Amino acid sequence: MLRQTAKRSEQSPPATPTAVRRTIRTATLAFACAASLAVVPTTLAVAATAPKIPAPYVTTDDASDAVGGYATLNGTIKTYLSGTFYFRYGPTSAYGTNTPPTPISAASAAALEEETIPVAPGGEYHYQLVASNKTGTTYGNDQVFFTPPDAPTIGSAVDNAFLPSVLSGGVPLLLRLDSAGTITVQVYVPASVAIANHVVSSVPTGDKLVLLGSSRVNVNPFQLAYDSVSIVPGAAKRLSKVGQLTLTVQATAEANGIISDLATKTIVLKNRPATAS
Repeated sequence: MLRQTAKRSEQSPPATPTAVRRTIRTATLAFACAASLAVVPTTLAVAATAPKIPAPYVTTDDASDAVGGYATLNGTIKTYLSGTFYFRYGPTSAYGTNTPPTPISAASAAALEEETIPVAPGGEYHYQLVASNKTGTTYGNDQVFFTPPDAPTIGSAVDNAFLPSVLSGGVPLLLRLDSAGTITVQVYVPASVAIANHVVSSVPTGDKLVLLGSSRVNVNPFQLAYDSVSIVPGAAKRLSKVGQLTLTVQATAEANGIISDLATKTIVLKNRPATAS
C-alpha cells in the first residue's frame, strides 16, 4: 500500500508550476487591459435635453367701458410660442359664450389683449381669458363686472288733473325699467312757489327746487310698476289753493349697487274751476 501510494505520487504532475503559470497569465491580461485603457481615450456621450417651453401665462384683468350696450374685456398674456386666445363670458362662472379665437405671436414679454362684447343694462357678467400654444392651454382667473341700469321711464296719468285730489292722494306714476332694479322717485316744486305759499321760508343759494316727497319701488325688467308719491301733509295743504302747479319728477334706477342717469318729467296740475253762483 505504501508503494502504490508512492508510485501514484510520482506519476501525478506537480501542482506548483501550473498555479504559477495561471497566475502569470492572469497578471499579464490585467496589465494588458490597464495598458489599453491608458492608451485609448474613452469618451462618454451625454444626450442634451432642450428646455421645455411652458404653456401661456394668463391673467384676466378688469373690464372697462361698460356703457352704451357694450363692454371691453381685458387680459394679460405671455405666450412664449405663437398661439391663440379668447374670452369666455356669461351671467355666471359657467359662462356659456366665447369670443372668436384670435391669433397671438410668440413673446416672453406680457402683452395686453382685449375684446368688446355686447351687454345688457343692469346685468352681472362673469368672464375669463383663455390662451393656448403648442405646449398647452391656460385658463385665467374669473372676473365679474356689472353694467349700469338704464335711466327709468316715468309715466303719469295726472297730466292736467285737478290739484287737490293729487296733493291729498299722492302723485300717481307709472315707472318702467329695462332691467330689474330699484327706482327712487322724488317730487319737487319750484322754490319760488314753495316760498310764496309758505311751504319753506328760504332755500339755499342756487337751489331752484324744493322736495315735496319721495318713494322707492322695485321693478321687473320691461314691466310697468305703479307708484304713488305722497306729498308732505303741510305742503299739500298750503299748495292746494294754487290755481296751477307744476311738479318736477326725478327718478334714478339702481341695480347691483350702480345708479343710472337721472330721468326727469314735468307734471302740470290745475285746480278746479270756480263754480258759477
